[in-house]
Amino acid sequence: MWIFGPLPATRDRPGGGADGDVARTRAGAMAREAREAREAREAREAREAREAREARELRARVRSRRADARRGTAGAHRAAPADADTAAEGVVRRAVAFIEENAAEHVIAADIASAAGASVRRLQEVFRARRGTSPTGLLRAVRLERAHAELVAADPFEGRTVAMIAAWWGFTHRGRFSGLYHRAYGQHPRHTLDTPPPRG
Repeated sequence: MWIFGPLPATRDRPGGGADGDVARTRAGAMAREAREAREAREAREAREAREAREARELRARVRSRRADARRGTAGAHRAAPADADTAAEGVVRRAVAFIEENAAEHVIAADIASAAGASVRRLQEVFRARRGTSPTGLLRAVRLERAHAELVAADPFEGRTVAMIAAWWGFTHRGRFSGLYHRAYGQHPRHTLDTPPPRG
């Protein structure tokens, strides 16, 4: 009959004792490292997917803005002639109003351009295109018209002279004034002055 002795202690069995604890600790550490590596990989993949999605959305927004800009530019090009026409008419309107209000003052082209909100060159261009004259040409015509009205209404026996009226409206050269007046009204300014004003 076989007689068996006592079983060996747990620490004597493989996997038991201190060596077993070390193995289990090492296995746990390896599992934890594997889990952390998996989580880090998943986080990286999620981040890369998010960045790729954001990049696609950004490219889509850029394309949309470019398309809108092209449509807006095309619309601006279509509207440009009308806008330019309106702006030019505004320049002329402001210039004419300034000339009519300040015809008796010492006015030069730069003054008219400043009041019209344009450069002298731009003002001259739109005046030529829309009025067939220059700003100073219109100023001269307005002054001549005002001088004519005064000559018609003046009484020569009250001491008014052609030179006085012409000078008041900016015509300092009497011969030049007479020539302009004759071309506009078919007679010399002296004849107009000598004609008695109409009696109301």
